[in-house]
Amino acid sequence: MVLKHIISLLIFSQELLAQDLITDRPDQTESGVTVPLHSLQIESGFVYENIKDKIPADNYSIAGTLFRYGLTAKIELRFGAGYLLNKTDITNSGLGDFLLGAKFNILTEEQAPFDFGL
Repeated sequence: MVLKHIISLLIFSQELLAQDLITDRPDQTESGVTVPLHSLQIESGFVYENIKDKIPADNYSIAGTLFRYGLTAKIELRFGAGYLLNKTDITNSGLGDFLLGAKFNILTEEQAPFDFGL
């Protein structure tokens, strides 16, 4: 019963409070935009790769997750990791590389015709 009311509220609301999301998963999309000050954005996904070579392989990246935190209006801290599964004649699995870093927003669309960050 409660779920029915929540769904009705979401469907018939005049305005929902939300921020503009700009994703930045490594090797998927790259953006020059940082998350807003004191915001935490969590991005996660699944990647499948089928290799047809002398030794065929199926590679999976399961729950590759990136945490982005807005330290200032133009600087974000980033932490990411994923679980990898490689299937050939032998199956290997385990945690992938960890990502720890920062992104600096240098130019915004208000300052230039494009966003730029490092």
